[in-house]
Amino acid sequence: MDIKEFIDEWNNGSDRMLVHTSGSTGKPKPMWVEKKRMAHSARTTCAFLGLKRGDTALLCLSLNYIAGKMMAVRAIEWGLNLVCVEPSGHPLSTINVERLTINEALSETFNVERLTINEACSSEPPPRGRQEGALTFAAMTPMQVYNTLQVAEERERLMQIKHLIIGGGAIDEALEAELRHFPNAVWSTYGMTETLSHIALRRINGASPPALSLERELKTSPNPTTLFRSEGVKECRSSDNSILRSEGVHPTPPPLEGLGEVFSFGGDGGGFYTPFPDVSVSLNDEGCLVIDAPGVCAQRLVTNDCAELHPDGRRFRIIGRKDNVINSGGIKIHAEEVEQMLRPHLSMPFIITKATDPKFGEVVALVYEEGSCGESIQSICQSVLPKYWQPRRYLPVEQILLTETGKVRRDISLYI
Repeated sequence: MDIKEFIDEWNNGSDRMLVHTSGSTGKPKPMWVEKKRMAHSARTTCAFLGLKRGDTALLCLSLNYIAGKMMAVRAIEWGLNLVCVEPSGHPLSTINVERLTINEALSETFNVERLTINEACSSEPPPRGRQEGALTFAAMTPMQVYNTLQVAEERERLMQIKHLIIGGGAIDEALEAELRHFPNAVWSTYGMTETLSHIALRRINGASPPALSLERELKTSPNPTTLFRSEGVKECRSSDNSILRSEGVHPTPPPLEGLGEVFSFGGDGGGFYTPFPDVSVSLNDEGCLVIDAPGVCAQRLVTNDCAELHPDGRRFRIIGRKDNVINSGGIKIHAEEVEQMLRPHLSMPFIITKATDPKFGEVVALVYEEGSCGESIQSICQSVLPKYWQPRRYLPVEQILLTETGKVRRDISLYI
């Protein structure tokens, strides 16, 4: 799907849109979501980040999945200019990209200009007809950020982005350490397809920004009379905020309930995420995160993410996926925690997964890309890990497999 196809679908008169899950735990699954909830999520993010109409956003994620779709919705809802690049591991490489004003796209003018990403990120005055300014906002996966940091020119462009949100996978300690020194805001996000992108953020770098009232931001940025639509879109919203086709200009919909709370996001905060004000979280009996986010999801959502709640009862930290818990002889081991302990000591790509065992039921298995001595890996594991966390299976492979959205595929049967 390209940006024009997405805009056509967004503007087709239906109140729902078909999306697919990322496929991190299996085959991607289709699901229908309400456009009004997507718009709510988009406005919440833009308001919190303090984005303004005419700011420039980068779309470098696939429009086939929710992360890419939501970047487009944010541009539509907030009147952002959108720089579209083909999804790749190096989104800021010097290539030709399309830069367009999303409002023009919506009115089907499509006066699309060609320029390089170099020009989009440059602080030099742009050629006549192009709007000035570096990229204000971008969303990337950890892999895209990692690859970008390896190339000096791309790294410099990344540092110029005013707000960088990173999602779709865990950010390891080494990557996070590099990002802590960035001059502009870098955020780790928590969310999923079912929550229409993120419902919580964690500031990776810098000091805590001033406390914000999202209600105030929603009223003052951008112009309240055009806040919830893009120019040229002929539609209106009913009292319940559903989208109706109309030839007239629709009024500003009611304020978003629950967004008047003043809140702030600190620095690292021990890895704890802070939910948006209209989102609450809890834990079920299995220790998995339960999300109540009525603005984006009609029902309470029970996740498979094992989590820890902060003493304040609001913030939370992700420990690992329930699917990735290894029950070895009655001892429950989180694969992600083992990986975290090994990451400073192993330089090659690797994952921790589970293998069946006649004695213990399940045992820890380490899958790693070939090129290193298996004996040294085993000795590192024995010296670094607690006894019961040490792998009992070591499996060298040519390559660690990823899903289309860049998430690791852990099923050991894929590597045997």
